[in-house]
Amino acid sequence: MKRSSGSSVSSNRSSFQDRLRKVIDKAADGEEEIELLANARIVPDERSNSLLIFANKQDLTMITNMVSKVDVLLAQVLIEAIVLEVGIGDNQTVGVSMAQNPKNSGKYSYGGAMSNNSNLDTGNNFLTSTATNGFGALPGGFSYFGKYNDTLDVAVTAIATDNSVQVVQRPRIQTSHGIPGFFTLGERVPIVTGGFTGGFNSAGSQSFVQYLDIGIQLSVQPFITPEGYIVMEISQNVDQRGGDVIIDGNPNPVVNQRAAQATLSVRDGDTIMLGGFIKQTKNKSKSGIPILKDIPVLGALFRTKSDSNDMTELIILLRATVLKTPEDAALVAKEQRESLPGVKNMEEDMKKDTEKRAEKLLRSNRRSKK
Repeated sequence: MKRSSGSSVSSNRSSFQDRLRKVIDKAADGEEEIELLANARIVPDERSNSLLIFANKQDLTMITNMVSKVDVLLAQVLIEAIVLEVGIGDNQTVGVSMAQNPKNSGKYSYGGAMSNNSNLDTGNNFLTSTATNGFGALPGGFSYFGKYNDTLDVAVTAIATDNSVQVVQRPRIQTSHGIPGFFTLGERVPIVTGGFTGGFNSAGSQSFVQYLDIGIQLSVQPFITPEGYIVMEISQNVDQRGGDVIIDGNPNPVVNQRAAQATLSVRDGDTIMLGGFIKQTKNKSKSGIPILKDIPVLGALFRTKSDSNDMTELIILLRATVLKTPEDAALVAKEQRESLPGVKNMEEDMKKDTEKRAEKLLRSNRRSKK
């Protein structure tokens, strides 16, 4: 009897798997009602986001177990970024503040040119990319990726002591497992695409304008592994404005486009660094003795001209943190609100305003009853 029972269970599982394959094939064809057996069906109800299952007891148990494993709340991932502009001196090749020669004692380093720093992890086990492992040349834009072993908060503290570093943005986004999040840093440039000039009884002209987004677009798609690691697929597009081209009498900007992709695997809460996008700006300045430098001809003796090429490197620090439950997400949002005095004060003002309105409405109701 035991052998017969075991054989029966194995046969039922095999039969269920065969029927499940048919269900998957039918679902792929877009059929709204999926039939498991003549008397077993699954009807999806999109309005209530639920499944109506009609099956015998044995099939219902198997289907319920399968649905319970699939229908789970996906963990959230908090992605924090710090966008930096780091000045590069004449004797420097890279302006990465956290990966530079240490200028003071202790664990943290800032200032100086690129050197080997224990705070920076760029091993082959860290980065998987068709372009590079560790430091190397990516096709334009950010040319290297690395992991900063200290926390993001420590990095911010180190950055604050470096006069050559400017924090451009500190965006934060929250996304789900497998859902990409986007960061955008740039400007909208107007481009004249055409126009017309009035004639006869009408006068004047009108131009047709379109806007082109130029800047940095960063896409981060996180995947949470069962081991607790976060695999991030990072795609970046860097559009930089060049000169202008005159078309039909209208100046149109030339846009230099660069893109790169990489896949990184990090632990929960680790901070990674993207760098290598270097921008060069030419500046001309005049200085001299007031009044005297403006004298025609002789003023040249009292003034000087200087030309300089300022180079800055764009650095992005990223930290990914897993939020396993909605309570964790709510706690992070609360901490962020409390760290922003303006938001906190606005919430308190809204709360007071709501209480005043409720009290006023209550008084009005009492008067109407009298």
